[in-house]
Amino acid sequence: MAPILDETLCAAAAQTLNEPDVTVTATVLPNRPEGCYFYKETGTADFDDTVDGLWLSISADNRGHGAEQSDVGAGMIRSPLCAPHSDCGMVDVDIEYEGVAYSHMVPIPSAGVCCEKCQVDSRCGSWTWSHRERDDHGEAYVCSLLEPQQDRAVPTRLHRKGFVSGLPVRDRRPGSLYCVALMQPEGYELPLLQMQHAERVSVFACEEHAIFSNAEVKVGPGIYTKIIESDLKCEVGGDAGTALNAGIFIVLWRAVIDSGRFRFHDWTVKVDPDAVFFPDRLRGRLHDVVEGVNGTYINNCKYGLHGPIEVFSRNAIELYGEKYMQCEQKFWFAYSHWGEDMYMDQCLEKVLGVERVDDVSMICEDHCDCPEYVDCTSGAVTFHPFKTVAVYRQCMLNAGLVLKT
Repeated sequence: MAPILDETLCAAAAQTLNEPDVTVTATVLPNRPEGCYFYKETGTADFDDTVDGLWLSISADNRGHGAEQSDVGAGMIRSPLCAPHSDCGMVDVDIEYEGVAYSHMVPIPSAGVCCEKCQVDSRCGSWTWSHRERDDHGEAYVCSLLEPQQDRAVPTRLHRKGFVSGLPVRDRRPGSLYCVALMQPEGYELPLLQMQHAERVSVFACEEHAIFSNAEVKVGPGIYTKIIESDLKCEVGGDAGTALNAGIFIVLWRAVIDSGRFRFHDWTVKVDPDAVFFPDRLRGRLHDVVEGVNGTYINNCKYGLHGPIEVFSRNAIELYGEKYMQCEQKFWFAYSHWGEDMYMDQCLEKVLGVERVDDVSMICEDHCDCPEYVDCTSGAVTFHPFKTVAVYRQCMLNAGLVLKT
């Protein structure tokens, strides 16, 4: 048996074993079982039922640690969930997975080959294979590749004889990106994000993504916005005549932290919908960044952090989640006087002591003295702004990206 290192497989294993909780929470604490484990705490003086449940250790320090991490005498039971060694992850026989298929391949001779097709495609969240009869009474062996479920949830299982389905192995890789965007429910931002999803670019090319708004809006098949409590309205002012939106994004960051999904990744990236963003370029720049003791964030402009793209390490977001009230108390006036980028810059560096790493060529926009942003031909990670689908697509083409449509 082998440890389960993927959160979707972890949830699926808990479902199979009829565990009472199938919501996976990440942990980087030491002395935990490697990978997926179920924790139950009973009979202790400081019993806290909020820590019971399904966990995934994502700390490299816990490699090789197994069931010995339980303390039976103290009533703290950590039960590792393991699986047979398999290149295909989890396989269900006589089961069809429900979801949004983006590819149907025929003929695929076996479920094993279908599994391999999914395993090598980073877009694939699950697969279903079946032996079906064609209309002309011939035979068809169909392999369907499905989009990942929202928040990497386990697909709904439908009992159908002759079908074989499975989940690929998606081990968390170093430098993985959790990309988020905040969207107005009406206006130009929705068409931009819908196009980005169809092309699998910008935030949708990250390891995981989430779109937030103040209403539930469908962005693409199976992709809906997460709701935050804000009217998304703010004044415009300051020296640069920019949006004084610190209050809106304080609410956004609380929602990001409460969801907990950032803990499954090394970096959290906030991207504006009208920013042309290339995740592969960002990964290359982050490769050699060493995280500071209190976390790290990237200063992307010589004038200070600019909001079209903001990059924070996991520990930086964790620390902000723990101590954000210190910033709100010190910068109580920020709600009506600052943009969200200035607020985060001042909060993280001046109050919380998060390390600030300069990469002032990361963003190309006029406000950072980069008027050539209109050409999109430099090596910048992000070009901004492009507020129509046509000009956004042209920017990607100028940068050398091959689009699907």
